[in-house]
Amino acid sequence: MRHRGLLTEKDREFLRNLDPDELDELDEDTIKKLRNIRYNFRQRTENTEEDIEILREAGQDDLVEEFYAAVGRFERLESKLFELQDQLEE
Repeated sequence: MRHRGLLTEKDREFLRNLDPDELDELDEDTIKKLRNIRYNFRQRTENTEEDIEILREAGQDDLVEEFYAAVGRFERLESKLFELQDQLEE
């Protein structure tokens, strides 16, 4: 099944292999690819926001709530992960 999210499979692979410590030392092709990913991400985010509004207008509030619940879970998980990393570093 093809992934249909904010990032393509190629974008995901590219970003997984990108070293955040080397962002200041990227070559032109890598910078261009990263700019394209960022642009596309923003476009898809706008589309997602529009889709959510359309769902609300169509009375599909349960799907909207499911979406926000899933996004909230990820944020809470990420927050807990950073908290645990800080504890390990201490």
